[in-house]
Parts: sequence; structure tokens; C-alpha cells
Amino acid sequence: MHSDRIADTRAWARSVLGPVELLELKVRPWAVTWQAGPAFVKASTVHTGHEAAVLQVLTRACPQLVPDLIAADPPHHRLIVASAGTVLRELHSGEKFDLAVWIPLVQQFAQLQRAVMPYVDELLAQGVPDERPHRHLDLLQDFVTAPQLPPAERDRLARIAEKWDAGRQWLVPPSLQHGDLHDNNVAVDAAGVSRFFDFGDSSVAHPFSTMDLPLSFAQEDKVDTRRLEDAYLEVFTDLAPLSELRAELQAVIAVAPLQRARNWLRALSTDTPGVAWDPKAAQEWDHPIEYWLNCLR
Repeated sequence: MHSDRIADTRAWARSVLGPVELLELKVRPWAVTWQAGPAFVKASTVHTGHEAAVLQVLTRACPQLVPDLIAADPPHHRLIVASAGTVLRELHSGEKFDLAVWIPLVQQFAQLQRAVMPYVDELLAQGVPDERPHRHLDLLQDFVTAPQLPPAERDRLARIAEKWDAGRQWLVPPSLQHGDLHDNNVAVDAAGVSRFFDFGDSSVAHPFSTMDLPLSFAQEDKVDTRRLEDAYLEVFTDLAPLSELRAELQAVIAVAPLQRARNWLRALSTDTPGVAWDPKAAQEWDHPIEYWLNCLR
């Protein structure tokens, strides 16, 4: 991120919060985060800067599930939120995936998604990435023609695209999917109330794609994923029977690596039009775009 943008964001934060000390916490190719006393300031690139608009919507739709929004400046891709407590990873450091912790969390996130469904058009109008199922084929085709991928991988992706059914009818309407739901993006306050944050990887999509990481971590620790799935899907059982929702979840999770690749494409993008990413940044992050595309079958 350009030094002028960083300086401008620091000045903006002080105009909102007063003459506070800004402690730099994270510097990434896609965002910079500072702590300002009991608040956090975040500036994102144009490719990941929709988070400010997302939090404005979430603050109206389900304020109890996200940190308090102090200020948002969507045109300049920056925001300020209040601290929501201690991150879950610090509270359960070194522990295995705990169903007792995650079952209520995935249910709460499902409730967030149900609350946001009426705001989908607003999110899209604000520039939140559109990854709804009917667009999956187009999103994959972008990589089929990406010159940074080897010809053999582009051919493999083209063969996958031939098998996809773009006209499938889905039981559950689109909503917001988090894109990176793990224990370092959940905070718990002194009263035990959990809130979700870091929506920089979010998109408008089939809501079930949010479950790719929680299910993956549960599988790694050999935890009963069926209980986790059912707890999440229970929030949607007014839309379809549980058995049909399970089948839809599996279909969505199979395509989730495409969305993970798109997340990294946005995070590592240059200003060059089209599908292109910074090769130096990609190497520093161990080529995540290629990794996630390779997970598609």
C-alpha cells in the first residue's frame, strides 16, 4: 500500500478518534491494521476495500454479531471498529477443534447470513464481489485464460468447467459468505459474547461456502463434522428438509476452492486489468492461488 494512503488513513483516524497513538499491528499486501487504544483502524486496497461497506450493512442487519462500527469510509476503503474482546485463538491456544465452541458459532453465523439476505442487492451495489452460483462458470473461465497459469493447469480447469451445471436451481438464496471464518476472526468479550470480524474476504455467494474452513479444521482434528454441519444447517430448515440441505452443502463446498482462489486473486492483484496477480507477493505467500485452484476437482 502506498505510503501516502497510509499517512492519509492515519490522519483520518485521528480526526475521528482524537490525538491517539496508532500502533501498527499488521502490514499485508492487501491491508494495514492499527490499534488505537480500544479501537482498531484498517485500510484496504481497492481490491479488498469492500469491507467498510459490508460492516455498514451488518451494523444495521445484525449489530449484535459484529464489532461496534465507529467510522466507515467506503470510498477510501477504510474503517474503525471498537474492540470486541479477545480473539478465540488466544482463548483456546493449542487446543483441538472444539465442537462445544464451534457449534454455537456456526449457528450464530448462519443467523447473520439469514439477517443479511434482504440486503444482497445493496451489498452488490456497494461493490461487494459477486460470487453467486450462477457466476461460478464465468469466475472459473477467468482462470482458464490466465497467462500466469501453466498451459496444463489451464487445460485442466477448462475440463472442469465443461462438467459444471450453471443452470442448477439452489434451495437457499444468496447471502454474505465470510471467506475466512476461523478462530482468529472471532472475538469474545468479558461476558462471553462472540462477534465476527475481518470481512475483507467476504462476497455475495451461496451462504454455505462459509463452512469450508470450519469443516476443514474439524476434519483435520478428526472431529465429528456431521454434528457441525447439522448445527449450521438447522438455521435454514425452514427453506428445505435437512437431508436436501446436506446435499446442497456438499455441492457448495466442492466449489469453495474457487472462491478461495478468488480471495487470493483480490488480495494479490496488481492494477493491471484482467486476471493478473503480483508474482513476487504470490511467491511470498507460497502461491495460494495455484494451491486453491489445484483443489478443484
